[in-house]
Amino acid sequence: MGKQQEEGTVPMLAIKDAPSKVVFDMVVTAKGVNEYMVKRVMQSLDLLGHKRLILKSDQEPALVALLDDCLLYTSPSPRD
Repeated sequence: MGKQQEEGTVPMLAIKDAPSKVVFDMVVTAKGVNEYMVKRVMQSLDLLGHKRLILKSDQEPALVALLDDCLLYTSPSPRD
């Protein structure tokens, strides 16, 4: 899961909506996929009200897994 977490650091996730410049920041309870973080991400995205999304990330395996899980909630075939 990428680099070892340093002692005294807390993983964070930021979501930025370019058109509105809204930023959501949240403390990550655990890296990778977990139901709580999927719900938090989806709630944040729902608040923006967009019909289509373009998701970008730094390709860290834990973040990619989280976004892939979020895509499962948005459409029947997330990669189409």
